[in-house]
Amino acid sequence: MPENEWIQGKRFYFLGIGGASMSALGKYVLNCGGELYGYDAVPSERTAELEKAGVKIYSSATIGEEEKAVINSAEKIVCTSAISKGNARFEECMAQGKNVTYRGEFLGEIASAFPCVVSVAGSHGKTTCTSMCAHIFLSAKKRFTAHIGGDDILLENYYRSGDDYFLTEACEYKKNLLYLHPSVAVLLNIDRDHMECYRGEED
Repeated sequence: MPENEWIQGKRFYFLGIGGASMSALGKYVLNCGGELYGYDAVPSERTAELEKAGVKIYSSATIGEEEKAVINSAEKIVCTSAISKGNARFEECMAQGKNVTYRGEFLGEIASAFPCVVSVAGSHGKTTCTSMCAHIFLSAKKRFTAHIGGDDILLENYYRSGDDYFLTEACEYKKNLLYLHPSVAVLLNIDRDHMECYRGEED
């Protein structure tokens, strides 16, 4: 069992909760007994799924007093890399003196508690390969948790049958993959992508 018991009973607020990775991490928080709230500007199937599971999700252009109170009481604020300074919710978190943990860092925190981590990196094919690995582990009846950056037909973007293995995508955007310290690292390919984050192909 991973050492993520600290999640149980804690209140989380996710900025950009509708993203593939963010919603999967949200499901993990719920799975571990955490209390989850979130914001996303665009309602989607993912946000609807979380709302069905009891998550309160805000989507209005302005921040109401209720949401401000949720931010104030949240013990962990997790933010997608797509949101930064200038966003009204982000600024509200800053104004309240909250520490904001970005998605990649939070993924690394969760992964670090598992005895064996398999991370799939590359400019192309991460979701497909991670899904394939998850199906192999499922067929082999392994106890594992999968964090998938897209929607697998059977497993969707999150699956958990146990905590012996953690399967995850390792996103290169803003060097988020460096938050992961996997037991097994799978590198599919390298392309000249996200040059706003890297000095060049060698970097």
